[in-house]
Amino acid sequence: MRFETGMLVAHPVYGVCRVEHIGPVDVKMDKEQRSFYKLAPVYDSKSRLFVPVESENPELRPVMTKQSAEELVRQIPAMEPVVITNEKDRERIFKELLHTGDHKDTIRVIKTIYKRRQDRMRAGKKNMSMDEKYLGIARERLNGELAVALGIDRSGVDAYISSILEE
Repeated sequence: MRFETGMLVAHPVYGVCRVEHIGPVDVKMDKEQRSFYKLAPVYDSKSRLFVPVESENPELRPVMTKQSAEELVRQIPAMEPVVITNEKDRERIFKELLHTGDHKDTIRVIKTIYKRRQDRMRAGKKNMSMDEKYLGIARERLNGELAVALGIDRSGVDAYISSILEE
């Protein structure tokens, strides 16, 4: 899919970005003078990234619509946490799922970490810092895109989700 300057797109690592420019980058290493999307992450005004327009593995996709965001939120209760049989694989699994850019994978990671947090609290144990790290990444990406799609502030996404799930 081809994007236009000014469009909002979703990047699997940087979240929602605005396309600022499309064209070659003045870099000596790019002898082919390929075209790139110059992207500005919506929630990080200091960062810029460049993604080749003709990428073999397209990382970008359109931001979800309001309708798809509402439907995704309604599906949250039916989504199952990730089953992790070997604790040594936990971080690798979280990284892989979060890099897919699939909202359902992100929600499954969040549900997995919440469940584990509750289980550990009941057992009198502390939360794992790695879990908290990936929970923060997952929530930031999901809430950022939901906020843009729903036209609400990112800080209001959790309350929005709660209100829909309580209906």
